[in-house]
Amino acid sequence: MNKRGGVILTVLFSIFFTLYVSIAEGSYPKKKTLREPTANIACNWWGDLTNVWTPIGWKNHLFRFDVLYNGTVIAHPLEKPLGKVKPHIKPYAGQGVILTFLPSPSCYVGSVNTRKISGNGKEWYSIAGPDTIPGDQGWNDESAPVLWTRWRQEGLVLRKEIFGHIPGAGKVKSGVEPLFSWIRLSIQDVDPENGFEEYGFLIKLSATNICNGGIHRPLIYDAKKIAYPRKLKAEVPEELSGQSCYIIEPDGKVRLAIAPGQVSNVQFFPKTKNDPENLLFVAVPVRKGAYVDLLLPLLPTERAEFERELALGFDRALEQSNRYWSKVPTTASKVETPEKLINNAIAHNVKLAQIITETNPKTGLSTFLSGSFNYAYLWPTPTSMTSYMLLDIMGHHDFVAENLKIFKVTQGTRKSPGKGAHDKKDSVNYYRQHPGYLSAPKSLSLIDWTTDHGSILHSVCYHALLTDDKDFINYWLEPILKACDFICDARAITGHGGIEGLMPMGVDTDNRRQSQSVWADGWNYLGLSTSVRLLRRLGHPRAEEFAQEARDYKQLFVKTIREQTRKNPVWTDHQGQKHHYVPYGFSGWVPDFKELVYLDTGPLFLVFVGLLDADDPLMRSTCEFFRQRPDVEDKKRPRQPNVHAPCLIHEVSTCELCYSWNIFHTHQLGDRYKFLEGMYSLFAGGMSRQTFISCESRGGVTGNVFVGPVATYLTRLAVIDDHIKPDEELHLLRLCPLAWLRTDRETVFENMPSTFGPVTLKFQLLSGPANSESSDKRKNGKKLSVSFTPKFRYNPDKVILHIPPVDGLSGVVVNGREFRVKAGGTLEI
Repeated sequence: MNKRGGVILTVLFSIFFTLYVSIAEGSYPKKKTLREPTANIACNWWGDLTNVWTPIGWKNHLFRFDVLYNGTVIAHPLEKPLGKVKPHIKPYAGQGVILTFLPSPSCYVGSVNTRKISGNGKEWYSIAGPDTIPGDQGWNDESAPVLWTRWRQEGLVLRKEIFGHIPGAGKVKSGVEPLFSWIRLSIQDVDPENGFEEYGFLIKLSATNICNGGIHRPLIYDAKKIAYPRKLKAEVPEELSGQSCYIIEPDGKVRLAIAPGQVSNVQFFPKTKNDPENLLFVAVPVRKGAYVDLLLPLLPTERAEFERELALGFDRALEQSNRYWSKVPTTASKVETPEKLINNAIAHNVKLAQIITETNPKTGLSTFLSGSFNYAYLWPTPTSMTSYMLLDIMGHHDFVAENLKIFKVTQGTRKSPGKGAHDKKDSVNYYRQHPGYLSAPKSLSLIDWTTDHGSILHSVCYHALLTDDKDFINYWLEPILKACDFICDARAITGHGGIEGLMPMGVDTDNRRQSQSVWADGWNYLGLSTSVRLLRRLGHPRAEEFAQEARDYKQLFVKTIREQTRKNPVWTDHQGQKHHYVPYGFSGWVPDFKELVYLDTGPLFLVFVGLLDADDPLMRSTCEFFRQRPDVEDKKRPRQPNVHAPCLIHEVSTCELCYSWNIFHTHQLGDRYKFLEGMYSLFAGGMSRQTFISCESRGGVTGNVFVGPVATYLTRLAVIDDHIKPDEELHLLRLCPLAWLRTDRETVFENMPSTFGPVTLKFQLLSGPANSESSDKRKNGKKLSVSFTPKFRYNPDKVILHIPPVDGLSGVVVNGREFRVKAGGTLEI
């Protein structure tokens, strides 16, 4: 080797060693080198979600349409059952349909590029083809949720719009009112050189055979079950020959129709032995703005009912839908920041959450659901976040109250799940049926968790704290007391082999194994402690009894977790410091410390529920374990929870992002960078940036609002915080992003609920005079204008304004009164 080569090797080694040391010293460079996160920066960290599906429908209707990323429409009354079919939807089996839209100049289109997936001897095919793609979708700028999908090909821009509608466009009563989707296919733009006289879509009508292939597999379909279950025929009214077409079921009901309009070509090809899909081709003249409308009922519909809806037309139906969706309660909140991603995600999650609900036609009770299409059941623990982290926070209190009622009606009808399907046959369920136990109704439940009771109780009591609704409180007071009694009685159970005084072993996740876990204790402690807050406000005679119960519960839990931690194995961080693993649980099934449940439903959760503080050594150690994951060589490779070790990337979970509990640590610690890194990652990486639907895990199940509520709650805490000092202090702008402080526009948080009462906060930077000759920089700097309008029902001990770390800030103007302050300081107002 020559001298030059030796020098090069020496330089390369030096560079490598420097990089190695910097990585070993932690995953973050020094904060001086970091630019504060923004929505745009976070979008560069995360690619958009792929293979998403987004629901379209009506608030509290039993059914929904689901629209895939490529425009495919699924009208599936049974949706995609993971196990048992809900009893109240069994009568509608076999009545669904899938419409696949393929842009084409003719009734023939070449083969669709798909990928075969082996498994269980079945012919499964990926809908996304060889690559997963995000599609091209978005929402129209109107009150009703109108979803568009766009295609660009052969010199044309084609567009499909779809929205839901029920006759009369009023509030759902039975839950099974006829539900229609209006679909408009149009030519949005035309290249004059395209060469076509007409262009359209080949529409495939097939059976509802699409499902999700797992936590990290694309949408798939079963090729052997693609044929629609009945023979369909086309019927063209004589007076509309060539302009309209009905697709008719054997019993005369209408499955689909083309509305009269600008259509230039309609052809229907029924399924055959060799081609199991029905094909409908529809085309319009090639000119900008040309369109054709389709009407799709979710269920095959009687002709008279169908034709009344068809006569209404797309535009009038949309007018009615806009009128319906524009009605918001007087308590509704408004969030307007300079970042469109934040504003749009919150606004559309409020609508999506109200669509992912149902009304049982047999009982008349409405409920939130955990998802559309895949998760159309009720897991109360994650789904409860929809109420207290999203809809209640955005002021939709009546809707929350209506959909919580089902838990009161069914209280005490089921047992806490003390034994799981994967436990040994001789395992014992130490729980007994209790009149205070809160759970999902049997008709909606797929897998019950021991956490459900506490999460429901917290939802109910937090709603009461936010609203101070006397009718709601009177309706729920006795059930709340009984629910607290259940926790007390469960803690008193002995002989279960675990730590007595904590919740006995039970099924706490979808693993369906008995575990005495921190996850179960955390949720039930939260439910109990939130109840105490409400009962104290009411001056209830049992308030202190339950307060003492909560103190004893916390004291025992903290003592137990510290003792168990000292007994646990050790891991070594990048600096060589050794830490004991903080336990997931204390008896029964305990996962490996490298499993996904240890991250998502393990000890990181304890700060949110108030059992440990974020600066506790156990919590700091656990956060660093997941940030560093010293046993994982490359955290940037594709993260599949069932293959790779779970960790934190940009401060969110690589498993289920809604369980990124570490962000509540950075919130409590006041760590601006990491807090905002996590909050923005939820918006940019946990939701589709086109439709704002959430994912369970990236690349997996969508069609839910798991992430949206947490992101919304954190957004509100960044500027209006009643969480850091509950029932004592209200903090303003404590972790407000600098991106929301602009001179050219005002940021608005209007009518935002808090446990003290609703508040409105508006703020904007004001540029000072540019006087370069002045030696007093404070006179030349920027000023922060703050308008604060509280409507307190209960006065906080303090209202503290945190002064954001804005360079050159010289003062703050609060409600017209000016104060000299330093950036990063506080002001009591």
